[in-house]
Amino acid sequence: DAPDKVIISAEQVRFITKENFPGLRIVNVCITPDILDDDLERIVGLLNDYEVIVSFPPVIYQTEEKAYNSLIEKCCSLGLYNFQADSLSMLELLSANEKCRIYGGMWLSVLNRKSAQLLYKLGCQSVYATPEADEFVLEALDNTVEGQLEALVFGRLPLFISRVKDEKFVDGTVFSDNIGTKIECRQLDNVSYFFSKEYFYLSKQECSKREIYFDHLTADLRFCDIKIWNDLQTAKPIKGNPFNFSRKLV
Repeated sequence: DAPDKVIISAEQVRFITKENFPGLRIVNVCITPDILDDDLERIVGLLNDYEVIVSFPPVIYQTEEKAYNSLIEKCCSLGLYNFQADSLSMLELLSANEKCRIYGGMWLSVLNRKSAQLLYKLGCQSVYATPEADEFVLEALDNTVEGQLEALVFGRLPLFISRVKDEKFVDGTVFSDNIGTKIECRQLDNVSYFFSKEYFYLSKQECSKREIYFDHLTADLRFCDIKIWNDLQTAKPIKGNPFNFSRKLV
């Protein structure tokens, strides 16, 4: 099936409408403690039409825990109770608040049933299959995982991330390695993400060959043109790579 869930930044919330996003059911918005009140109000406004999940950067410092605790409390006071954990430290923070419903994020994605069961035991309502998995791993997860299992089907997969401040890490800067591979730096939420120029795209056709099914399919549009959502809802060809689905990395 087509994606029913999207990951966006706080700045992209204003583009989320029924007209722009047909078929959308779940909106995951990544925020930080410096979010503006107006942006937070827009996120709350999405509750009228969608299930909303609040997520945070995959790297937080110990000195930021108090600020994130305050932000979590503020979200709960506004009716935002669904949160995504992308690190064990954030999972610990969220678990300490009984109001929170916790969902495992992409940075806590799983390769096997044992790791999935651990995250469920720690309080996660759902987990992601890792994008690095091949078709056999995905099939095994589909057949053995007992809780909700989700998959990323479109986005820009970071090769690595960094919170190091450097004048070279400017948003949009493109680097090349010694064999000519293009790597782009993008800045979001005080984190530098380094991507290959190629999109990750796991098509319905590839999953249906082995009858692999997920509870939700996610498109991460934080570093993409959001207009591509309409292409993902149709059979229109999209240039991208499923990476290791057919053991391309092995």
